Amino acid sequence: LLQYAAKKSAQLNKTTKFRFCRGRFEHALGYEMLDGRKRNGASFTWTVVREPTKRAISQFFHFEVSREGTPTTDHDFQKYLRNERGYLRNYYLQVLNPEKTNAALVDLDPTTLINKIMYDYDFIGITERMGETAVCLMMLLGVPMGSMLYLDAKTNGGYDDAGHDH
Repeated sequence: LLQYAAKKSAQLNKTTKFRFCRGRFEHALGYEMLDGRKRNGASFTWTVVREPTKRAISQFFHFEVSREGTPTTDHDFQKYLRNERGYLRNYYLQVLNPEKTNAALVDLDPTTLINKIMYDYDFIGITERMGETAVCLMMLLGVPMGSMLYLDAKTNGGYDDAGHDH
């Protein structure tokens, strides 16, 4: 999609300079990516969410087991969940929040915040349905079928992205 976006940007803007979204390179918060966004068709903002239980398990193995050497016992996983509970429970409300402050998490009821998130993103895909998510994106963006190739990056059985020094 990034290659297609660069090509499309060059066609629309008549320039070869393409600005990648910061969220592509770092796990930026929603308000950092959406600040100043023009909703007049000049941009297309999308994200992918994951089923919360699977995301919590993955996060435990990625950060705790792989990087910290935490044992993979039920006790250690439960301890992790208790320590991270607030963060894990409101994870997507926090990271996709279009407001510049997380006070919105306290001040707004979840339905209002979810409606703000749904308004600010053009598309929200689902990790567990990545094939369908990719097809929907292709259709929404008018990307030719031959331009899309989806490969699962997590098939080698590891818990880490190998980008962390121990």
